[in-house]
Amino acid sequence: MFRTLHPEVHPSRVDGLIHGFGRARLAFRNAELLECPDFLDAHPNVELELVGEDRPIDIVEEGFDAGIRLGNFVQIDMVAMWLTPPERFVVVGAPALFRKHGRPASPYDLQDFRCILLRQSVRALDHWQFIVDGERITVGVGGPLVINDIEACIHSALRGVGLFQLPHSLVMSHLERGDLQTVLEPYCEEVPGLSLYYPSRSQSLPKLRAFVDFAIQRMRREFKPGDYLPKPVP
Repeated sequence: MFRTLHPEVHPSRVDGLIHGFGRARLAFRNAELLECPDFLDAHPNVELELVGEDRPIDIVEEGFDAGIRLGNFVQIDMVAMWLTPPERFVVVGAPALFRKHGRPASPYDLQDFRCILLRQSVRALDHWQFIVDGERITVGVGGPLVINDIEACIHSALRGVGLFQLPHSLVMSHLERGDLQTVLEPYCEEVPGLSLYYPSRSQSLPKLRAFVDFAIQRMRREFKPGDYLPKPVP
């Protein structure tokens, strides 16, 4: 059974240091906005363990204190709140790729274009979703490259290997610099932002309350191009 996130739910605020040593274990999909060194400086008695996962997990069964994930549904015994705003999934490519192969005019044209596929868990994401005439459609895509790391997918797109679909926030800096360009903008689907969730029975733990408060303070805002800085392409 699932329930929808309630943005009005706020954790108790923790002022000052956490007394006594604590260890916080967090499962996440994208944590660049957290600026974890600032949290560790503010709470030197806390050991923070971040574990990147691209699969759905049971944070209680696998021993996590909390999780950060896309979407707005959590299990009934979880407390959750949104962190980042909804954003669009965009299709991007390098200018050189468009000069050589042109641009798709509709999502259905993607079947004639080289695409970069992200592998998550046991399968590659070879069906991309769009909104056409108010209805969600799914288009099968293919290409010469399948990678299980989203940063490597972005680097491949920068090199002109193919088109790639991903959250807009992850490539804002590349778009601003002109290294990548978007296509099919009118058909892009908006998806929920990141949410932080944790077991309801754990919300009184000082280490968790401190981390939740910190995450909301740092992440509950609009995205900026500098949030995900581009790394040099070898």
